[in-house]
Amino acid sequence: MTSQFHNAVGLARELAVSLKTLAQAMGIDGSGVPDNKDDR
Repeated sequence: MTSQFHNAVGLARELAVSLKTLAQAMGIDGSGVPDNKDDR
């Protein structure tokens, strides 16, 4: 894994949001990405 991905995961953890929510907040299309394991 890249350090950029580690940073993204850390930021999502600090903000208490899913990676999908973080991506959408940054203008990245998160369509089709589950919010968590229950969304599969």
